Amino acid sequence: MSFYNFAKAVVWLPWHLLFPTKVIGLEHFPKTGRAIGVCNHFAYKDPVQVGEYLPRRVRFLAKKQLFEHKGLGPLLRTLGGIPIDREHVGLSTLKEVLAVLKAEEFLMIFPEGTRNKSPDEALMTLKGGMAFFAVTGRAPIVPVMMYGRPRPFRKNYLLVGEPIPMDEYFGKKLTEQEYAAIDQMVFDRMKALYDLVPEKARKKYAAYLERRKKKAARLAVKAGKKEAP
Repeated sequence: MSFYNFAKAVVWLPWHLLFPTKVIGLEHFPKTGRAIGVCNHFAYKDPVQVGEYLPRRVRFLAKKQLFEHKGLGPLLRTLGGIPIDREHVGLSTLKEVLAVLKAEEFLMIFPEGTRNKSPDEALMTLKGGMAFFAVTGRAPIVPVMMYGRPRPFRKNYLLVGEPIPMDEYFGKKLTEQEYAAIDQMVFDRMKALYDLVPEKARKKYAAYLERRKKKAARLAVKAGKKEAP
């Protein structure tokens, strides 16, 4: 048993009790073969949330600063993490990504580029790069969405869309506009996954977001009063 599978097994029970999650669209998830998953991003625990509920090893990109910690860095590496400079993707990162895909593995990317701290939790603009990795690595893109940040002891949802083939772009030198068009297509596919969630759950989620927005507004007013002379 690999360390990844061992760690996943150890975390399985407490994680499933803490963050019970229903996966919708799992039949679309590629069980084998190279693929790049793209997912929204709320917190450092997101790779665990995704990894626990997808039925194969998930390699993932994470900001390089995390790998500079003496304890955390080696652990992330052992679990399959790949460091990336979010301002400038280096050649070493590209080589690692291509090696992962060549080995027919699954790579998860969080293309928003940073954690979403917005009260409405809406999908942020995708930073790009995923299309380049997919085309260069000859891999399909699999849209994945967490329906809001995973909340403890609540029913959460993880949504998986149909893989988006990139075959028509393989072997071509694409323009920035063409890469941007792919990014926009993926963004639209990711947002469309929200429609898979049952209406009752969407209403509960909307009420929860409204409470968060009101709380954020109250805190902003309070902070403004403190800063006032």
